[in-house]
This record gives sequence, C-alpha cells and structure tokens, in this order.
Amino acid sequence: MSAPLSSRGPDQLFIGLMCGTSADAIDAALVQWPAESQSELIATHSTPLPENLKARLLALNNMPSISLADYCQLDTDIALLHSAAVAELLSSSETAAQQVSAIGFHGQTVFHHPAPPVCSSLQIGNAQLLAEKTGISVIADVRRADIALGGQGAPLAPALHQALFRHEAEDRAVVNIGGISNLSLLPADTQAPVIGYDTGPGNCLLDEWASEQLGLPFDRDGALALSGQADTALVSRWLATPYFRHLPPKSTGRDVFNLNWLTKHLPEAALSAADVQASLTLLTASSIALGIESHLPMTSRLLVCGGGAHNTALMSTLQLRLPQIDVLSTEQYGFNPDWVEAILMAWLARQHTLDRVGNLPSVTGASKSVRLGVRFDPSRC
Repeated sequence: MSAPLSSRGPDQLFIGLMCGTSADAIDAALVQWPAESQSELIATHSTPLPENLKARLLALNNMPSISLADYCQLDTDIALLHSAAVAELLSSSETAAQQVSAIGFHGQTVFHHPAPPVCSSLQIGNAQLLAEKTGISVIADVRRADIALGGQGAPLAPALHQALFRHEAEDRAVVNIGGISNLSLLPADTQAPVIGYDTGPGNCLLDEWASEQLGLPFDRDGALALSGQADTALVSRWLATPYFRHLPPKSTGRDVFNLNWLTKHLPEAALSAADVQASLTLLTASSIALGIESHLPMTSRLLVCGGGAHNTALMSTLQLRLPQIDVLSTEQYGFNPDWVEAILMAWLARQHTLDRVGNLPSVTGASKSVRLGVRFDPSRC
C-alpha cells in the first residue's frame, strides 16, 4: 500500500503533463520515485481536448500558417486547459500544490523540423501562465537544449525506457504508439548504446482516416481495420517514402504524416475504407518491425505503450510481423500503457530538478548529454 501523501517529502512528488501527437486528451500523472529505477504512479487524470481546440491544432499540421493573434490565443488556451487538468489531479488525489516539487510540461507540438538548415521543434503552451495558475514550478521547453547541441530533440522517451525496462538478460524493445511511433532498442549489454527513433506514423493516420470515413475520433479496437484486407503492395510503396529509408537519428511528426500525405499517396484505383485502414495498420506495424529487425535483431520481447496498445488489430499485426518476439503491453510489467508518456514528463522534471541529464545522444544525435528544460517559477510576494 502507498504511504499517505502527507508523509511524503516535497522532493518526492512530480507531475507529468502530456498531450501527444494524437491531440485527444491531456494526461496528468502524479508520480513518486521510491528508488532510482522505480516509479510509483500515485494518481492520474485525463482531460479530453475540446473538439474546437483539437481542430485548431490539427489544422496547423495540414496547413501550417497562423496569425500571431491566433498563436497567442492557442498558447494561452493550452496553458489554461493544462492548469485545469492539474487542479483536477490535485483535488482527486487530495494533494496540496506545495507537496509537488515541479510539473513536467511538454506543451503541444505544432511544428517539428529537425533537419538543416534550421533545426527546430515548436511546442505551444504558456509555461509561465501554467506556473502562476497552479502555484507549482514548471519545467518546460524540454527539446531546445538537445537541438542546440546538434540533436533532433526527439525522441525523449528512450531515456526513460532505459531506466525502467532495460534488462541484462535479454535484448528488449519498447515502442510508444501515440500519434507517431517512437521505438527504443535496449541491448542486454549495458555497454552497448541505446538506439531510439521515430519509426513513422503510429495512430495519426489511422485516426485521421477513421475520422474522415466514420466520423469517429479513432477506430475502436481496430474494428474497421479487422474488417478489411491490407494491400501489401501499397504498403511497400508507402515504405519507399524517403523518411523510412533514413538512418537514425531521426524524428518526425504530424507536419509530415497527416491526411494530406495519405491522400497524396493513395492509389487512383479506389480501395474500400476498411482496406485502407488495414493497410495503414500494416504500415505502422511494419515500420516498427523493420526498426527492430535492422538494429536489434536478437530482441526477445517488444513492450508496447501508448494508445496503440489497445488496438487489437495493430497488436495482432505486430505479432504476425514479429513471430519470434513476444509482443506485450507494458501493463504486464507494471506500467499502464496510457500513462508512460506522462510519467516521462514527470521524470524529466525530476531530472532537471536534481540537475541530471535527460537526453541520450545515441538517440537524438546531440553532441553530448545535457539537462533538459527551462524552469518557470510562480511569482512570489
């Protein structure tokens, strides 16, 4: 049983906030670290994004232009919605703001372009406003330091995956399937570097196609995909897209893989909506499988987190593509797949507070390890 919150030291509790590329909800997690390689999820709260806000954010991916006034309004709206999520989390867990050391705030990625000549990644959300509204220090802007050192600023999850899931007895892989899939390859040999990168679309194309065809935010349990037949020749053509052929380090986002990309790459001969969905499912699974086969072929098991862990069609397709590997949810290792990314943001806030590094240069391509994030403190009298 967890110790009462009143007995926990103020340096033990951190909040992680994540609204990923799926842009469906803000996940807020209250996390404690009883030991360096352990984390204890104390409480969680999920706040769905209002449909009009989600639409405004997704519009930036399909048509990336916005007025400064609209940008500032989005910056404020995102911060206010995150502060409301924090308030609900604190209330439901009977936690005082003073008990929390810091909030790890990712913000909403609206542009990610890690290639020269101008490497950049833009997350929207007013961190200072969030600190003022919650009364808690906020660690935000977590990608910029890595980018300044020549890295891509992404993915960041492999550092946490290494801390939580690496095992000396076997090679393991961890994949977070959110809007984009990011893969962590964890060799049993602790002297070997961790490899991690964005393999390509995770749920983003699946969700946009389901929205376009069904009027639903996502294909629940992969039902539409399961009713169709994947076009393997089409998937092979999709995998010929330059991004899939690039070697890591590499990262991507919705500004590349979106409904415009899909429409452009659909064949002239019409496919059924179900066949397209099945093909997109195979694309996500195949890009993940190819990463494992290319970079850590002796992998024993693949641990899946993110929304994709609940997609029956996607999980079964992954297992079919990787018959020699056990494909499992992180749930079976004590970590609810829905909360691993929020835990990541709490971990990054803790790393920053303890003056520890948060990136893995072997993953991002940065010239060195660095503490990530900028601290925003609420004003004091």
